[in-house]
Amino acid sequence: MPSKRPRVVFTCCHPDHRKIIWSGRAQAKAGELGLDLIQIDESEKTPDRKFWESVLVDADAIITTWEAPRLEGAILDRNPNLKFVGHAAGSVTGIVSPELFERGVVVSTANQLMAESVAEWSLMMTLIGLRHLHEYVQFGTEVPLRWSNRKALRKSPGRRIGIWGYGDVAKATIRYLRALEIDEILVCDEFLSEKAARSERITKVDLNTLLKRSDVIHLLQSLTPESEGRIGKQELSLIQPGVTLINCGRAHLVREEDLLESLKENRFLFISDVHYEEPRSENSPFAVFPNVITTPHCAGSGREFRFAISMLEEFGRLQRKEPMLYAVDPERVAHMTLEKVIV
Repeated sequence: MPSKRPRVVFTCCHPDHRKIIWSGRAQAKAGELGLDLIQIDESEKTPDRKFWESVLVDADAIITTWEAPRLEGAILDRNPNLKFVGHAAGSVTGIVSPELFERGVVVSTANQLMAESVAEWSLMMTLIGLRHLHEYVQFGTEVPLRWSNRKALRKSPGRRIGIWGYGDVAKATIRYLRALEIDEILVCDEFLSEKAARSERITKVDLNTLLKRSDVIHLLQSLTPESEGRIGKQELSLIQPGVTLINCGRAHLVREEDLLESLKENRFLFISDVHYEEPRSENSPFAVFPNVITTPHCAGSGREFRFAISMLEEFGRLQRKEPMLYAVDPERVAHMTLEKVIV
């Protein structure tokens, strides 16, 4: 008698999200692995807890995305054979629970794939800062070509890069930075050991030292109750003139009112992919500063089509009892950015 095919539920019901995450290649991968794939109806616009409890039933694996629910209580009771949760996105803090890990469910995330895209964006913005691009570049018809500012290219910019945080994005960014002639990479992270820092040829420092000594500063720390608003007026005052501050972690790592006051001084360039309100309104107070460059929370874009495929492949490894590539444990989850939870 043929064995039952593993039942896998893909939770993405947002049409825009499914369009970029699911593809013919993902469908082919599910078929190659012999999975009984269940997809949520795209017509469901506002899934609530009751909805998820009705559709997440008897799954061997669940492939989640941004709008997925927290996996606990009745949902777990309805899925006694659940072995694997693969998050086709980044942080899993919004979907996992202690109960999930207690039941021995393996949790993996495509966070490392997303981190590669964010690191590419971070490298691009690092070069903009080091080359002082904002002082002479022309974009379309908004600002004329400032030919006389060619002297900005002749500056001898410092090449000391500071990174607050040491997660997947920071590690990928450091790897990309190795291609540049960087004088020193400073990292502030309480979980980074001195031994690991020496091994990776980086310098571990506290946050104040990082802000004061760096020529380009990256805010890549996870947003947690401890890190929220950690950078305020006092910390911003440590940033030296001509420095570039780059944020693609979370906006609320920096106190908004203090950041706005500092930007008025036009002392440093601020580049950000994350915002205090999203989508950002046209009358945002940040839109008036000449020393601000923003992008619409797209730093992680570029590899989404791989997210679901990688999680299906990860489930295949679990079935074959092979080493997992993207698994996370409760300790790792505790250090990831807090995301919204569907209740």
